Amino acid sequence: MTIAAINAPISGLANNRVPIDGVDLAAHPTEIVEEVVRPLLRRGCRIVLGYRDEASPSLTMIHSLQMVSFEHRLEWLTLALNELETTEKDIMLLRVDMSDHEPIAADAAFLWALPATLRTIAEKEGEVADQTLRLLNKSEREIAGLLRKAKRSRARLEQWRVERTDFRGMLEAYQDMANRNGLAEDVRCSEYYRTAHDLLWHSPTDLPAAITAVGEYRDAIRQAVDAGRSSADEQR
Repeated sequence: MTIAAINAPISGLANNRVPIDGVDLAAHPTEIVEEVVRPLLRRGCRIVLGYRDEASPSLTMIHSLQMVSFEHRLEWLTLALNELETTEKDIMLLRVDMSDHEPIAADAAFLWALPATLRTIAEKEGEVADQTLRLLNKSEREIAGLLRKAKRSRARLEQWRVERTDFRGMLEAYQDMANRNGLAEDVRCSEYYRTAHDLLWHSPTDLPAAITAVGEYRDAIRQAVDAGRSSADEQR
């Protein structure tokens, strides 16, 4: 009995194993390969096929799928590395504008030769050899993890930039409230305003510090307004 195992391109179902026994005993084995195996492979499943006849034409098709699968996975790695590089460049541009205390990553540059290295290993060991597939699986997991992390970092910085715009508007609204309450020349409130303004308009912006400063300005206004009302009540 011959067993053929195909590792699919990375996906959410890459760890699923689908066994199909006696393919060559079916009425139309080549149709099973085309209509069952190939779609499952595209979904990311690992296919384990059982054959009684090593000369079966459908087994030749399976070997062909194995070759396509390996090349497809290398193509995915290259595309993923391109996306990782683009995402890391976006992060660098965003960090000119927004401060981030996480370490700066440049993983794409260090991994750029990986697809070529894997192809060289495959030429030496064979595309379905254990060492080749083990390294390919590890590379897929590593790059997928780095890409997810980079996308999260980019999304966080983009969200911070949106929030900075919101807090700039909030700061100006608080200033209007201070002016309406006769606090335009209040020394304490003015100091809090300048601190918040400088943090919000400084690049790269330390958003948590700026948010804290806006809150302190708001509290200073409220305290000044309350103090003014208490003083007015005492004079009555």
